[in-house]
Amino acid sequence: MSMKLYVATHNAHKLREIGEILPGYDIVADDPDVEETAPDFAGNALIKVRAIAARHPGEWSMADDSGLEVRALGGAPGVRSARYAGEPSNTPANNALLLKNLEGVQDRTARFTCTVALVDPEGREHVVTGHCPGRIAHAPSGTAGFGYDPLFIPDGYDDSFADLGEDAKNKISHRGRALAQVKALLTCTLPHVSGAPRAELTLEDVCALLHAGNRVLLMTRHAERPHIDHEDPSFGQELPITEDGQAMSRAFGAAFRPFADIVQFASSPLRRTMMTTECIAEGMGVAHPDIAPCDALGNGTFYFADPHAVWEEFRDGSFFRKCFVYFEKGTFRGFAELHAATDALEEWCLAHFTAPFAVFTTHDLYIAAFLAARNVISRFTEANWPRFLDSAAIILAPDGTRRYALVRAGLSDRVTGV
Repeated sequence: MSMKLYVATHNAHKLREIGEILPGYDIVADDPDVEETAPDFAGNALIKVRAIAARHPGEWSMADDSGLEVRALGGAPGVRSARYAGEPSNTPANNALLLKNLEGVQDRTARFTCTVALVDPEGREHVVTGHCPGRIAHAPSGTAGFGYDPLFIPDGYDDSFADLGEDAKNKISHRGRALAQVKALLTCTLPHVSGAPRAELTLEDVCALLHAGNRVLLMTRHAERPHIDHEDPSFGQELPITEDGQAMSRAFGAAFRPFADIVQFASSPLRRTMMTTECIAEGMGVAHPDIAPCDALGNGTFYFADPHAVWEEFRDGSFFRKCFVYFEKGTFRGFAELHAATDALEEWCLAHFTAPFAVFTTHDLYIAAFLAARNVISRFTEANWPRFLDSAAIILAPDGTRRYALVRAGLSDRVTGV
């Protein structure tokens, strides 16, 4: 039986778009017939969703407010987008007025914004926002879509929303990006409110945590790479990631596309970690990522007191066996003391963690050692070792509490290179 989702709208175009992005839900239109008096999108969405949630207790209710914001017009039409040319709403008149107000204007930068407010079955409110940046054309083009779609050209395209068609538009639109976050809220158990915190999370769980106002730092293992030669004392410093690894990294990034505006990147300086981070950023839609190469995330720091001694220990191919001994005893030849090294790594990460969401790309030993020291995983084996693109998460809740988790990306079954 499909789950009911009450949506505060009577707009058939909007209902169809929501249905295409959220297939499998029983979407029920319920026009709240309330006055939208808030000065921003979030306020208007909340006015509407509260009205319909009161009529459907114990169910999911959703409302959105969206519009076009043009930089040269000080953010107008904004919350007045539907009635830019006056009452009643008139799309041709709105588009004509927009073009008139931009006559002779060189800067035609604009963005569509969609803010969605939800009330869950327990009465909790959630608010998410999606943006689609672009520019205003000099003349309308295309017949698909509605509203300002014939005038809006999204970044990276030469065609208007109305030219692109629904499938392409839904992948990049402001509403599509907001509804991707809604889908995570609808399909994921919120780890911070539902039951005891779990030691293992999915990428969707991380999205849900971010939606709920948590800050999340992922120490992420790089993507699939070729096999490392045990005789290489640089631990494969110049090894790239494979083509499959690049595709996995883009898929990892795509899962977090709604957070492209709030993400921070850092990476071990090795080639494979930098490549992984670049591909994650590409998957997120971050055109020019600022990726800080950090020696602190590399193989020669924190856990390695003597990198050459560690290399000598691993030359015989006994990597896993010796790591397990290190995790159990807390010391091993060439390694720093486990808990002191973990404290130092966490202190460094938090000192450099300045955004709501961060992806710090590093190596499997770092991730496993961190999780072992924090008692997230009581005993590592090859079977539960971090796969490519798995992460150790530091989760900072709004109330200041901190917890840790292993995040399984589910993108690779491999533990070692190919």
